Amino acid sequence: MLANWTKEQLSAIETSGCDLLVAAAAGAGKTAVLVERIIRKIIDESNPIDIDNMLIVTFTNAAASEMRERIGEALGKELEKKPESQKLQRQMLLLNKASITTIHSFCMDVVKNNFHMLDLDPNFRIADETESVLLKMETMEELFEQKYEEEDEDFIYLLDRYGGNKDDKKLQDMILNIFEFVQSSPWPQEWLDKMCNAYDTTGQWDFHKTPWATIIMEHARVEIDGALNQLLKAEKIAWENQGYEKCAAQLSDDINMIKLLREAAEESWDKLYKTYSTLEFSRQQGPHKTADKAAYETLKELRKEAKDRINSLGDGFFNCSSEDIKGDLEALYPVISTLSALVSAFSKMYLDKKKEKAIIDFNDLEHFCLNILTQRDEEGRVQPSPAALSIRDRFKEILVDEYQDSNLVQEAILSVISKRDEDEPNVFMVGDVKQSIYRFRQAKPELFLDKYKRYSEKEDSKERKIKLFKNFRSRKEVLDGVNFLFRQLMSPYIGEIDYDQGEFLNPGALYPDDMEKTSDCHEIELHIVDLKKDETVKVELDEEENIQAEDVEDLDSIQAEARLIGQRILCLMGMGGENSQAFRVYDRDLDCYRDIKYKDIVIL
Repeated sequence: MLANWTKEQLSAIETSGCDLLVAAAAGAGKTAVLVERIIRKIIDESNPIDIDNMLIVTFTNAAASEMRERIGEALGKELEKKPESQKLQRQMLLLNKASITTIHSFCMDVVKNNFHMLDLDPNFRIADETESVLLKMETMEELFEQKYEEEDEDFIYLLDRYGGNKDDKKLQDMILNIFEFVQSSPWPQEWLDKMCNAYDTTGQWDFHKTPWATIIMEHARVEIDGALNQLLKAEKIAWENQGYEKCAAQLSDDINMIKLLREAAEESWDKLYKTYSTLEFSRQQGPHKTADKAAYETLKELRKEAKDRINSLGDGFFNCSSEDIKGDLEALYPVISTLSALVSAFSKMYLDKKKEKAIIDFNDLEHFCLNILTQRDEEGRVQPSPAALSIRDRFKEILVDEYQDSNLVQEAILSVISKRDEDEPNVFMVGDVKQSIYRFRQAKPELFLDKYKRYSEKEDSKERKIKLFKNFRSRKEVLDGVNFLFRQLMSPYIGEIDYDQGEFLNPGALYPDDMEKTSDCHEIELHIVDLKKDETVKVELDEEENIQAEDVEDLDSIQAEARLIGQRILCLMGMGGENSQAFRVYDRDLDCYRDIKYKDIVIL
């Protein structure tokens, strides 16, 4: 645990009476802050909270065990200071039954304690992955057999177009993928209905206002801006070189044309479609024959890249008007309706089969828990159930670790048991959107980003955020390199955050003066290992001249990275020079072996 807290860390530890979002960058000591906050809540003299009156949600079982252990160690240290304290002794006893858990473990407790509210065998168990896969396959086969027997015309129509040439597996996989995806929604059937209705073009319909147009138009604006920047760079080169007047005039025309396209991208789909359809680049102009040609290749390449970016927008994007798209959607609507109905039917049959076997899966845990904790009022609005209100009364504070990896179901569960709508909001969330890596599991970093943008840094706010951007793990040189790279790579469009100075990692660790003086040893290195999928790089295991095919091995990305790190360590230890042979590789295209020196290696 950190001995000296920064101002921001101390604020994250002590702030109460609000929903608090802590944006903790890598190495910012978030776990130490979380543990210290819990300990101070427990030992607070004026308003103490028992450890079993806190819900502490972690991302994995290992993280939950580590958190319980660290809290136990911190309590033990406090007991050493006050061995007679009955309060601390009580907390040590309560620690074993405290709710330091993953979201799935919490859901399991809720379901077990309220199974009577569900049509569920009280002796249910969690199905293993193999069992679930086999049961899904069995359910899918029965569903398709049923549809074949019914001779459902809509089903046959869908099968003809999306079922594949040989069998119906392609359509089965499509149904299964959609089913898996919608499980991340709090109410899957409502999500399916909503997505299906998006294809309904009756009434006042405007494609520009659809989610598809929003995404495509944003992509178009990014590509147009990129092309415009490249043309401006090319124009600058033209004006800086004598004899490039024709090039400069041509680029000026290109820039004006692209600016008109950018303005259209801010108006509407049809405006952008019409402007794009009239767009045409003229043939490349060259410099005067007496001019220096050195800059021409760079200028020409910049213009070509800009043209390619603009031309790519016509490939599947701006090649049809709103009216054309409306006709396509009208044709797709019955197909999507049939597909949605099949997903719903599969979901019901699969659930029935699980009930017969008294098994559930992890998605069921979350949805069953949410069903127990919610109810609908007369207007169909979601309200907390008596079970949720009971849990809300029990937990004085809810602390969520790795909040950037929460999904919509988990967010709904935590929202309904929290006091966000009352006078005493009590949710503490800590995470870092830059470390969100579980989108493929339907994690929604947008939940973190929404609060990050909405919450205030004012101390009296009921929805407050605190930034922890001091890094205690790495040297300044490393952080400067990371900041430089992330600044180039991350934006609201790519990375979902504008990585400016407010997001930079700042050095917080202190090093001895004698280590700081040897600054020449602190230069960072960036290595890029490029493992192209269409090429096989084979690396020699020994340095003998006579190499046989069986003497080489295929390396995956992890192995290649480890091999290069090993070579670099040898160089740093003086056991290999920068010019020494590091690898001999087999070049498939050239059908021969060639040497790669360490200095020639860059890593991707």
